[in-house]
Amino acid sequence: MKIFVCSHCGSKYIYPDGATWDENTQKRRVEWDKSTQEWRLSTLYDNADCDNCEAEIWIIEKETE
Repeated sequence: MKIFVCSHCGSKYIYPDGATWDENTQKRRVEWDKSTQEWRLSTLYDNADCDNCEAEIWIIEKETE
C-alpha cells in the first residue's frame, strides 16, 4: 500500500495544486484515498501544498504496510 507525503516535513496532510475547498462539504476536493489507492480529484497539477508546514512542496510516494 502507498501513501503520499510532504517532501519538506513528511506530513501526510498534503494537497495537489488545484485542491479547492468545497463549501458544501467543508472538505478539499482533492485527496489521496488510502483504501482505493487513488487520488480523488477534478484537476491535478505539478506541485502541492502542505497543511502541516504550510510550504509549497513536491509529493513523495511512500510504501506502507
